[in-house]
Amino acid sequence: MTVARLAVFFVCAFWMAPVSANPPERVDLMLVLAIDGSGSTMGGDFETQIEGHILALQSTDVITAIRSGALKRIGVSAIVWSDDPQQVRCVPWTIVADETDAARVAERLRRRCKILGGTTAIGGAIRNATNQFAWSRLVSDRWVIDISANEPANEGFIAPYRQTALSRGVVINGLVLEPLNDKTESGEHFDGLMTYFRKNVIGGPRSFALTATRDAYAKALIKKLVREIRREREGV
Repeated sequence: MTVARLAVFFVCAFWMAPVSANPPERVDLMLVLAIDGSGSTMGGDFETQIEGHILALQSTDVITAIRSGALKRIGVSAIVWSDDPQQVRCVPWTIVADETDAARVAERLRRRCKILGGTTAIGGAIRNATNQFAWSRLVSDRWVIDISANEPANEGFIAPYRQTALSRGVVINGLVLEPLNDKTESGEHFDGLMTYFRKNVIGGPRSFALTATRDAYAKALIKKLVREIRREREGV
C-alpha cells in the first residue's frame, strides 16, 4: 500500500470509528455523600441527616460555591451505609450546576435514601464510597468522600479501606452528630467522637471533620460543603 493510500485509510477509519454515546464530562469536584443508616440512627438521627443534606445542597451558599469553580459544576453521588453487607447507592452520579440540579438530587435523597438498621461499619462505607468513583462517566482532579455518622465503628476494619482510598487520591472528610452521652452502645466510655474521626477516619490533603448538633446539622453541613467545594483551608 502506498503512503497516499495508507493516509486515506487512516482518515476513513477515524471518521468511521464509533463515537461513545456518553463521553466523559469534566467537573470541578466529585463528591460522595456517605450517610449513616445504621441502627444507632433510628432515634431520629437518620432523618436529621437526610433533611440536612436536602437543605444544604439547595442552599444559596452551596450553589454560589459551585458557581465559583472553573467549570461551575460538581458531580454528586450518595450512599446509605450500615453494616458491611448493607451499602446502598441511593443517588447515582449527578451533575449539579444550579438550583434545578440541586433540587433533583434533593428529591432523590428524599425518595430513595432509606434507613437500613444494623451495625456501624465505617470501613465498609469508605470502601463502597471509593468504588463509586470508578463507576462514573464524570472526570475530575478532586475526589472527596463525606462520611456522616453519629458513633464510632463497631464492626469491621477501617485502616485498610482508608489507606486504599488515600492511595487513589481520595480525600475523606467527616461530619459527626454530637453524641447524646459519653457512652458507646457497649457501655464503654467514649472520649471524643471528633478525636476518633480525626485519628481513624478522615485523611488526605486538607481533610477535616466538623461536629454538628441535631438542630444545627444543616448549618454545619452547608459550612462543610462550601469549604470542600471551594477547597478552603481550616479556619477560613
